[in-house]
Amino acid sequence: MGYVVPGYATRRLKYYDHTVVYYPPFKRVCLPRSLKFDDLPPDIIELVFVYSGNKQLPTCNKLLYRVLKPQRHLVELFFRVNFVVDANALIPTAANTRRVPILLVEVFDRLLFIEHLNDKPSLLDEIVLIEAYCEVKRIQEAREKGETSSTASVEVERDEETGRPVRDFPQAFYVHKHIYFWNQVDRQPPVYNQMLLKLNGHFVIRQVAYLVEQVIRWFFRENNENYDVYHLFHALSLILHLSVLHDLQLDKVEPLVVLIDHLFFESISNLTTLLIATEETLLSRKYRIVEKFVHKFYCGKNDLLSDDYLWLKLREANDNNLTKIILGQGGRPSFNAVL
Repeated sequence: MGYVVPGYATRRLKYYDHTVVYYPPFKRVCLPRSLKFDDLPPDIIELVFVYSGNKQLPTCNKLLYRVLKPQRHLVELFFRVNFVVDANALIPTAANTRRVPILLVEVFDRLLFIEHLNDKPSLLDEIVLIEAYCEVKRIQEAREKGETSSTASVEVERDEETGRPVRDFPQAFYVHKHIYFWNQVDRQPPVYNQMLLKLNGHFVIRQVAYLVEQVIRWFFRENNENYDVYHLFHALSLILHLSVLHDLQLDKVEPLVVLIDHLFFESISNLTTLLIATEETLLSRKYRIVEKFVHKFYCGKNDLLSDDYLWLKLREANDNNLTKIILGQGGRPSFNAVL
């Protein structure tokens, strides 16, 4: 008599009706279900997400999407683990080296982390340097091999004459123009964005005129009435404070032309709200804004106020009051612009 399955005969015998079977039924020997990732508690899932550095994990399923929502504690933990690196990390702990925290510049590629730093700018106080990942690896390897002392300071590259940083702000600060409006202008005196002021210890804005142009365009076209003209002037003042320009004055005439364009040529539906004016006072308000802009950012810049590009725009506007404002601030048209 053969056996198809060990312990179970191929032919039925009455003997086996009264005898205990050698092996229990299959369901009784079935092992418990293997543990799945979804069975882990939320705090363990968060730690897996943070230490793996996998930013796509929340998109895997609904559970992970719910557990890994960008809450403040989770964002800060991810920030500290994945973007704050120790320059002495490769040196053995027995060497009694101090920690030298470096922030990876890649953190600014995500607006979420910029917003978190804006909410908690004190995180930047402990940062010694902000560098790209490849440069940080080079610093770590040099210290591990002894080419650089583990106690040597890591310093920001600065201009010898002014003592200010020489590196430009990361690209994100040219893309997200609304960052410069994150000021508390209702307070007296106004409190400017602390995150940007702290980052100014590592970077300066080098493309000043370009950024000012983009900020003005964003204010009139994409603002959605979240900010008014007072916020605009404070944002521009902050940009010049963070910039490489020492006199806090613009060095190109293009931003003024862009402002005149949006005030006198472009059709903007919510212009009265942005300028805090009524239909009756709108025109006089425009003149006042141009006059304030020129006085604040072009004071003493007679050569820029005499630029042909500006006067061709004034001739196109054909507005005597607007022309008088520029003349009153020292601008003089050239022969080419008059003809």
